[in-house]
Amino acid sequence: MSKAKILALLAIFPFAMLIQGLRGLYGQSAFISIFLAITIGPILYELLTLISPNNHRLKREDYARIKLVKTGKISLNPLHHLTKAEVTLSSVLAGLSSILATFMSPVGLTVLFGDLTKESQKDELKGSLMAYAVRDAIKNATYIGGTLIPLIALGVPTGPMSAGPAHPFFAELAAFGGATPRDVLLQRYSTPTIMLVTIYATIFAAFLAYFILIKYSKQLTRFVFKKVPAEALYAIFLAIVLVLAYNDAGIAGIFGSILVGLISATFVRNGVSIGILFMVLVAAPYLVGLLF
Repeated sequence: MSKAKILALLAIFPFAMLIQGLRGLYGQSAFISIFLAITIGPILYELLTLISPNNHRLKREDYARIKLVKTGKISLNPLHHLTKAEVTLSSVLAGLSSILATFMSPVGLTVLFGDLTKESQKDELKGSLMAYAVRDAIKNATYIGGTLIPLIALGVPTGPMSAGPAHPFFAELAAFGGATPRDVLLQRYSTPTIMLVTIYATIFAAFLAYFILIKYSKQLTRFVFKKVPAEALYAIFLAIVLVLAYNDAGIAGIFGSILVGLISATFVRNGVSIGILFMVLVAAPYLVGLLF
């Protein structure tokens, strides 16, 4: 999916060596801080670019002028916003991705299937809308499946989601005793209870988030555009990443995240798909093992 295919292939092993090198320096297998460093890479690159005296011409002299198109009442029924093709494709790819997320990168899968969907359509606007629907479905499916399948079916964290953002949950369950987190759950609750609670929590969370976003999307958008500077949002996100990096590996984690962010942003700006970088993050131990 990368525009610069040769560069993308050449970037795989050096980027894997960078990740494993930082983990060796940290003395532990950091994941979340490196994951977020790749995510904020483009933002970090733009902010540092504006600091350079050679790029003062890029600074904004006045407020950006944005016009919001008038909209009528927005239906809360998602089928009114999606075509049959979008619903079908989103459902199929979300189901497939939820399984693949047990050992593959959720972000990588989201980018991969989203780009494939977009390229399959001749009409650029139609392809973009379909890709947006597919990516959103895959994003939710991979996060949920990447946590629940390793937890309930396998009992151990096996993929990027369960070994990364959801790892504290697995570690907390393991602290109660038992061979695996799955054993801890089954000792305390029946299988039907676990299934019902999981389904209930997923539906309730999805409905609540969807209702708020659809019902108040225009008001929220207007408030953000009028009251919240974009730079403030960037700074908050960057600060969160730096705090998590410090939690992962102290001061070294902060500088490591900056390094990974700048290098990943350089690759992305030169045509390498960011999905490849996330896949390399997951496969880095195996890739470096092939070299040594």
